[in-house]
Amino acid sequence: MPEDIQSLDGTVLTELAQTFENHKTTIRTFFPVREVPESKVTVERVYSGAGMAPPVEKGQPDPLGDGDRQVDSQTYEPVYSRESFPVPTEKLNNLRMPGTLNEKYGRQYIADETKRYVSRSDLLFDFLGTQMFQGQVNYTDPRTKKTVNISAGIPSAHVITTVPTKPWTDPDATIIDDIDEMKKLIRNNGKVPATHIFMTTDMCSIMARNKQVISRAESARDTGFVVFKDGDLIKICGLEIILQDTVYEALALATAPSGTIKVNTPSPAAGTAVELTIGGVSSGTYTAVDGDTATKVAANLCNFINSNPVMPVTATVSGTTITVKPKNERLNQEIEFSSTGDIVIQITGSPLEVTGSGLVKTVTKMIPDHKVVICCKEFAGETVGRTDFVIGEHPEGKPGIWSRAANSIPPAAPGVIVQIGRAGAPYLLHPDWVVVRTVYTPG
Repeated sequence: MPEDIQSLDGTVLTELAQTFENHKTTIRTFFPVREVPESKVTVERVYSGAGMAPPVEKGQPDPLGDGDRQVDSQTYEPVYSRESFPVPTEKLNNLRMPGTLNEKYGRQYIADETKRYVSRSDLLFDFLGTQMFQGQVNYTDPRTKKTVNISAGIPSAHVITTVPTKPWTDPDATIIDDIDEMKKLIRNNGKVPATHIFMTTDMCSIMARNKQVISRAESARDTGFVVFKDGDLIKICGLEIILQDTVYEALALATAPSGTIKVNTPSPAAGTAVELTIGGVSSGTYTAVDGDTATKVAANLCNFINSNPVMPVTATVSGTTITVKPKNERLNQEIEFSSTGDIVIQITGSPLEVTGSGLVKTVTKMIPDHKVVICCKEFAGETVGRTDFVIGEHPEGKPGIWSRAANSIPPAAPGVIVQIGRAGAPYLLHPDWVVVRTVYTPG
């Protein structure tokens, strides 16, 4: 490890990561962060409760409070976020600080990469927060196969999937009336006033062209009810508009490539042979015996493939046809396969190619265009949501983000592996302060 990197121990790297974490994104202000020295996340969901203290008779017992406040408490495993990035020594030795002739850039490079990976972790928890606003987190990462499934606890009446009679894409839609009904749900059930509405810029542009919205904006009696500024709609029905256009790369497993190996000799003569070569690995030679059929040869070749641990493919057989797929579907590779021998083999699909780590990436909005979320951000000193970071895998047993570095292990080339992680979860403290509605049918 280069000398200037050796001093970057776990404590220093963790402190470095802490300087970049919890960037004040829009969504994070609705889910303020706490660091809790526990191993799991305790989610407290508070419903209703707007009572006031009673007057009492001097010297007489008082009633127990919070009788009108329902608290649902559940404990969840935290969401573990952890990534590592390699820094080869050769790269560190040759990095030059921009603007200098020979000043090494190694420490700054690790700081820059740490900032980038902390931002990736922040984006994960922002994504989870926006999913909470939409009713639940239900996400499976195709890279790790890890599923996160947590209900937001929003009352079913507050998750409106029925599109309005006139969808909001219709200029004649009664958007003002629809929003007023959503506000009423929060006021009646959550006992608080709605304060904000989340939507995308595209949805906001649609609303700005709506006839009812324009009419109310032009009404002298509705000053502050619908507000335009510099041509942009910034307030509707008294709610501050929050434009949520943050995107992420939604990952899905690509369809694994496959090829076929078909035995075309119906009744191979005894002593005739065939050998497959797949990705440079030999299946071994199969020699036919008396009474062999194409089906028997295919079954034996399939067994040869699957019993060889270094084969880069797995095989299944149906009749005279063997289907092969890459054993590691997420490794970028090109696997050619061929045959030699007397038994006639028909091959299709060679080479098998895996690109993009076997993943399909789709740029996706955290809140889709066809949904809006109305909420009360805070009331009486309490916020609508929280993000709790717990101890998780922290090497020092502390809550919050952590980082560490280690030398790579031979036979890998010399270098440094830097790891960054934390554990926690955002959740709605007051689920009945939120209403989410589908306002038109996408597509």
